[in-house]
Amino acid sequence: MNIFTDKGYPDIKAWMAEDIPFIFCVGGRGTGKTYSSLLYAYLSDNTFMFLRNSQTQVKRLMKPQYNVFKKINSDKGCNVIVERDEDTGVFYDNTNDEKRMIGYLSALSTFSNFRGPDMSDVDLIIWDEFIPEAQERMVKDAAVVFFNAYETINRNRELEGRPPVPVLFLANSNKIDNPMFIELGIVR
Repeated sequence: MNIFTDKGYPDIKAWMAEDIPFIFCVGGRGTGKTYSSLLYAYLSDNTFMFLRNSQTQVKRLMKPQYNVFKKINSDKGCNVIVERDEDTGVFYDNTNDEKRMIGYLSALSTFSNFRGPDMSDVDLIIWDEFIPEAQERMVKDAAVVFFNAYETINRNRELEGRPPVPVLFLANSNKIDNPMFIELGIVR
């Protein structure tokens, strides 16, 4: 399996074909991890959950000038917008003036306030920047908080004969000793 496109970007479609629930993509800045993941979610019609670590980051991403789809909209001629819904955001494809919901935007830091909703429409989770930058304060017990969020989204899918919701964990290679890798025993 080739994990990169001919242009050298991550080939998310090839990764997702492997039916692996947790895919970790850690690499250099500006290598196309977020762009490729969001483009995959858009083109595959997957309803997705886009997670960031803090509410401050989510608030900023809800502003049109910081929309994570801004470059994809420009490159692909689509019109994905994000609208605020309380502390979360909702992504809509408004390409043909038909506003269709395609995903959610949420902060891991406040996900515990979001317990109990039916998230059965979410087919993909993208946790962007799961490894915090050096100056960033990480959510306390981030891995445990993530697994609680995952349970809320994934719920009883396997018991119902459905595959688990895949997660794309995206990050720059800032630190190998991050909360997720420690919790999973990947590093000590």
